[in-house]
Amino acid sequence: MSIFLPSLREMCFLTFSPYAFCQQDLLRDELQAVINNANEYSDQTQALVEGLEKINTAIEGDDSQALQEALQTEAVGLRSCIDECAEAYHERLKEAQAEKAAEGDPSGWTQESTLQGHNYYHNRKTGAKQWEKPEDFTGKSADLTRQEIQKILTRVTGDYNRQKLLEANEHVIIHLQARWRGILLRREHNQRMQYLREQKPHVVKIQAHLKRQQQRKRYLERIGFLKANEDAVVKMQAYARGWKARKIMNIRKQFFNDHVAAVVKLQSHVRRWLAMRDYRKLIQAKKPPVNTLRKFLHLLEHSDQDFHEEMEVQRLKAKVVTDIRTNKELEEDLNVMDIKIGLLVKNRLTLDDVVSQSRKLKRRGAALSSSSSQQGGHGLKSLSKENRARLEAYQQLFYLLQTNPTYLARLIFEMPQTKTTKFMENVILTIFNFASNQREEFLLMKLFETALNFEMKLKVDKLVDVITGNPTVVKMVVHFNRGARGQ
Repeated sequence: MSIFLPSLREMCFLTFSPYAFCQQDLLRDELQAVINNANEYSDQTQALVEGLEKINTAIEGDDSQALQEALQTEAVGLRSCIDECAEAYHERLKEAQAEKAAEGDPSGWTQESTLQGHNYYHNRKTGAKQWEKPEDFTGKSADLTRQEIQKILTRVTGDYNRQKLLEANEHVIIHLQARWRGILLRREHNQRMQYLREQKPHVVKIQAHLKRQQQRKRYLERIGFLKANEDAVVKMQAYARGWKARKIMNIRKQFFNDHVAAVVKLQSHVRRWLAMRDYRKLIQAKKPPVNTLRKFLHLLEHSDQDFHEEMEVQRLKAKVVTDIRTNKELEEDLNVMDIKIGLLVKNRLTLDDVVSQSRKLKRRGAALSSSSSQQGGHGLKSLSKENRARLEAYQQLFYLLQTNPTYLARLIFEMPQTKTTKFMENVILTIFNFASNQREEFLLMKLFETALNFEMKLKVDKLVDVITGNPTVVKMVVHFNRGARGQ
């Protein structure tokens, strides 16, 4: 009757009179049509309820295929149901059913609203169905209604369609996201740059302090490393400089070797031009220079007078050397005499010692003067055969010591440093005749060169040692130039 009466009211209102239902009787055909509509509506509602029961049963049975077939039933009339989302439908519907089952009604009654707005009640446990509201109905059923199922289907299908749409337009979305991220990054970059421009003086100052600190740290570390490896660095630098110097020397030497013919020819032309110039000066000049005359002395004839003059010069040189040696000995005796006089003044020496020293000094002076006066009367002929052999042995010894400076150079460093001056005066200068001629001066210079090389190898480890050290050979050279050559 709840379905039949509304149909009758609808037919009565078609007469446009509020009292038509009371005053006018309905025709038989019209009543039959109303009954048929009501029966058809009831059958559709029952089919709807049966479809919903199948859906809830399929959800509980974990059968996604059966659930998909139940969802696509025409009687239920669900929209937006596609096969691609069967698994997603099953998961979401099962979650919703579990949530309702937690607060479900144990009686099992479910209310379903039709499209015309009527309420239909059914119980899936007992199979009962009715239009009237049951007495034990509470409104908390564990089954899902058509509206709830349709809501879930619409949401799942919408998510699927949205995902497909995003996948189909992925490149467009990526492009849009890239442009938007670019805009955000440029905006952030511009803001950062604006901040840095505003804080530029402070940033520059901070960077300057940091860079200075880093540079100072690296500098100190580098200095510490170099100081810790100073010997290795010096050795590496020495090797590098030696290699570079040898390379330059070899290149220069190779250049000379490649052009030796041209160099010899050029030197011969230069020497010929110089000789012609000097010869022209000698012939044409009224008073030619001494250097020019010296170059052509070998062309002049030697006379007896020249020979005697040369011999006289040699004799005078020998006399000078003897006088120098005599003066040295007298100076030493005078120094001893001064010391003894000073001791006499201080009552540390008797007068007899001073008188004996004075007599000794006089006797030595008289002996030296007599030997120098009698030297002209004696010669090599007055020597015996044994003394002559001894003299020749000494000559060979002195010649060997002069021409091979290695022996004297090694002997210098075997002597104590306190005795090097006396050794220089008494031995070396005597052997080289106080460098009285060019040959002996050249040999003495060769001795100094060899001794200096030995000293560099023995004593000089660093370049600073040449300045801060106490070089023996340099002192000997200075002493020779200041003292012995000056005499």
